[in-house]
Order: sequence, then C-alpha cells, then structure tokens
Amino acid sequence: MPQEVSDFYIWQKELHVVPVIRDLRKSALAIESNVYDSLMNKLPDLDEHEQKVIRKHLKSVINQMIKGPIKQVKELSVKDDANFDLEFFCDIFGLPKEDIK
Repeated sequence: MPQEVSDFYIWQKELHVVPVIRDLRKSALAIESNVYDSLMNKLPDLDEHEQKVIRKHLKSVINQMIKGPIKQVKELSVKDDANFDLEFFCDIFGLPKEDIK
C-alpha cells in the first residue's frame, strides 16, 4: 500500500477523536481561566503588561500539559479496541463519553 494511502487511512481513523481532543482542550482552558481569575483577584495591582505575561505563561503550561495526552489519544484511535481505550481516556480526564463513536 502506498504511503499516502496509509497516511490517509490513519488520518481518517483519527477523525473520530476530534471531539475528545476538543473536550480535553475545553476542560484545560477552563482550568486556565479559573486560575487566571484567581490570580487577578489575589494580585489586583498588576498592570496590563504583567497580566498579559501571566496569561501567556498559563496558556503555555496548559498547551505543554495536554500535548502528550493529545498525541496518545490520536495513537489510541487507530487501534482495534479504540473505543475501549478512548472511554478509559475520557474517564481519566473526566471527559464526556457521548462523542466516542
């Protein structure tokens, strides 16, 4: 099988985890927002630049933390028992399972 066909097949199998990845990112961004709001309440004297730096670094931490799980869930999606593994992944991260097909 040509590499392009194989790559397409893998890409197609990975499509059904897009909602799971979206939910993981949404959950992580909600945590980031809550932490940011908490910091702003505790540090009310920060100027606009300092607030921007904090927001940037919080987003960076979130992106770094979910990079590995996103890679893992994509790899799980191409396995034969993908639904079982994806449900387990959702359980671990407290994500809804309705979007798993």
